[in-house]
Amino acid sequence: ARTVAEVWRRNREVARFGGGPLEVQAARIGRSYDQWLEVNADVVIQRNRDRFQEHVARASLPSVRLTREQEEFKRRYNAGRRELEHEFGKSMRYKSVRALLAGPSGEVILDLKPVWLMSPLSVSDTLPIESGVFDVVIFDEASQIPLEEAVPALFRADQVVVSGDQMQLPPTNFFSATRDHEENLLIEDEEEGEPSEYELDGNSFLSHAARNLPSTMLGWHYRSRSESLISFSNAAFYDSELLTVPERAVQDSGRAEIRPQAPEEGEKNAALLLERPVSFHHLEGARYESRRNPAEAAYIAHLVKGLLAAPERPSIGIVAFSEAQQTQIETALERLAAQDKEFGARLEEEYEREEDGQFSGLIVKNLENVQGDERDVILLSVCYGPGPDGRMLMNFGPINQSG
Repeated sequence: ARTVAEVWRRNREVARFGGGPLEVQAARIGRSYDQWLEVNADVVIQRNRDRFQEHVARASLPSVRLTREQEEFKRRYNAGRRELEHEFGKSMRYKSVRALLAGPSGEVILDLKPVWLMSPLSVSDTLPIESGVFDVVIFDEASQIPLEEAVPALFRADQVVVSGDQMQLPPTNFFSATRDHEENLLIEDEEEGEPSEYELDGNSFLSHAARNLPSTMLGWHYRSRSESLISFSNAAFYDSELLTVPERAVQDSGRAEIRPQAPEEGEKNAALLLERPVSFHHLEGARYESRRNPAEAAYIAHLVKGLLAAPERPSIGIVAFSEAQQTQIETALERLAAQDKEFGARLEEEYEREEDGQFSGLIVKNLENVQGDERDVILLSVCYGPGPDGRMLMNFGPINQSG
């Protein structure tokens, strides 16, 4: 405290700077950033328009003024324009995008639409099998792309940029498996000592790219409003190299534990959830059976009811550790909505919620397909617990395995 007081005496500007000025500056930077994005987009669009107009003008020059290469460009470009304009005038029997791109109209199409947003499978379905169709291909969320799906897109570009997080769950269909004894078949059985028979981290395109391409770590972590949300992952998985925004208030570690005795207590516990960045709700008496925990699913449904009644009405994401528990939670939400018409209306509205033209409504997913989603509040349904006989088996599927 004495050190801080001395700094304040020597630097009056620091003494005057507090939460209020910080909020003002953050808002100003946010507005400037939005304006910068708009200006940047305008420049890129204008540059592309200029290139298109230049090509049209070059293709309109008299042949006597052109070199052999320019004459060939004029013939090819004008033929492409005629073909494309002919397609625009049709009402049926259109040519496929693949055929148009492979023909003389391909150059004109890429002038008009230089940026294509596609999944790897769409690339294979839509683009001609030619190298150099694009100058660069950028893979986002590359940890979710199997190697075999990435190769066709790689073939069609001269340069590649791969973006992804190797700490995310790689592509797997383990959690959607429907066999009754899937867990016992694939993990080490505690009683029999059977070895595991699968590999979770071997088929991601990102894992192959990381071994063969130079890489740069993008250090800024911007998704968590509270540092405590990412601090454990930062230490355990990222060697504490993530740059995080410090907490604005000291977190009170003396809060009481949240130990609901019945699922119905979830509604009032929603307020406790909003008071702390991370909270664990220990639902005593809940039982785990057949890859499901019905009491926990019902508790989560009541939590959602309480959150939707809150004045701030945060966006909500629910993550289950198996597809079976995901279905159980969806059923619990439907059952509670049928009992309470007011909650049912709010829930229906939440399923359709959009902000700034983007879907931000309630999602219920399992671990396999939740990667990359952002919500104000994320509810994790751990699901595992004592069985009907009260015994707790240390059998958690692939969750405690490498990858």
